[in-house]
Amino acid sequence: GNIEYWHCDICGKYFSNAAGTAVITQEQTVIAASHTSLSHIIAKDATYDEAGNIEHWYCSDCGKYYRDAACTAEITQEQTVIPRLDGNHTHSFTSYGATGNEEGKAGHREFYWCEGCGKIAEDSEGTRELTKSDIYRVGDTYLTYHVAETTHIEYWTDGENYYTGNFGDDHLIQTDPKTIFGKTMSGN
Repeated sequence: GNIEYWHCDICGKYFSNAAGTAVITQEQTVIAASHTSLSHIIAKDATYDEAGNIEHWYCSDCGKYYRDAACTAEITQEQTVIPRLDGNHTHSFTSYGATGNEEGKAGHREFYWCEGCGKIAEDSEGTRELTKSDIYRVGDTYLTYHVAETTHIEYWTDGENYYTGNFGDDHLIQTDPKTIFGKTMSGN
């Protein structure tokens, strides 16, 4: 929206009064958006397999990206991306033992993860590669991994419930879809 203002077609100036004595800039006529649907995107390091991102905030109301929660430093979506790493890489797998389920949380199977490149494997040699959809589960049901298109938040779902957390955490936390997508999902 805008404040009440007057514009002179002859000189091109903007005024905050009808008398044309209080000059303002065009930017000063705009009322800042309230950013009520703001999503915080946590930083994610780039790996040899995929790009990362800086910590930032996304407003689904205005469709803009910001460096800060106050929405004072606008950036482009491209500026949020950390390019994928280049070069040769020797895998160094860390073992993650299986974790059980808890109320409102999803556990994971045993797996091995090379944090340097992001490769996930079933064994310490990396002979059988896994995906992020092969790791977390609720009961016997594995959760599929996704990244929300509008907010770029990573989440896992069984089609009915949604879970978020950092990959490698012992558990994912059941999460309201509005937190992930910035709006109410149809059918939920």
